[in-house]
Amino acid sequence: MLYVGRLAAEKNLDMLMDAWRQFPNRKNCRLMFVGDGPLRKKLEEATDGQTIFAGYRYGEELARMFASSDLFVFPSLSETFGNVVLEAMASGLPTVSFNVQGPGDIIQDGTTGRLVETIGAKELMEAMNLLSSNATMRRNMGTMARKHAEHQNWGRIMAGLRNHYLSTGAYQAKSLTCSLQTEQPIA
Repeated sequence: MLYVGRLAAEKNLDMLMDAWRQFPNRKNCRLMFVGDGPLRKKLEEATDGQTIFAGYRYGEELARMFASSDLFVFPSLSETFGNVVLEAMASGLPTVSFNVQGPGDIIQDGTTGRLVETIGAKELMEAMNLLSSNATMRRNMGTMARKHAEHQNWGRIMAGLRNHYLSTGAYQAKSLTCSLQTEQPIA
């Protein structure tokens, strides 16, 4: 299992560690943290021998870490977009996350990963366990995650945002335009 991002309180990593401590198959899995930040020392002190702290990585080295993982776990409750979720999906990883803004806008529950509705360590652990214990489900979701990520680009994302704003009735159609005209993938 893999987490990539800043090791900071706003990423809800204490809850991920609580979920990991409850995880029934820890002996056969590893949880890897890629990134650095103010919580690293505290997290390292609270770990068992099944947790790895790889520090900050980028480029090909980070791509290898995504490629060598089976599952991406993203416990943050405060993302505006969650670009790292899309990066994991582009690497063919199903993602477990809470159904909050950001990840909840990217992950297709049951298709590209699992969105946990109730915010809690036990519920996060159960979703992690479901995917880690079912290789066929994990592979299928990973394949679908990759396909979904391949079709994402900033033009499509901005058009979706524009349409959302328009659907709220808060804006007039003429007041919102999408000037970003790119078909470049973002992942």
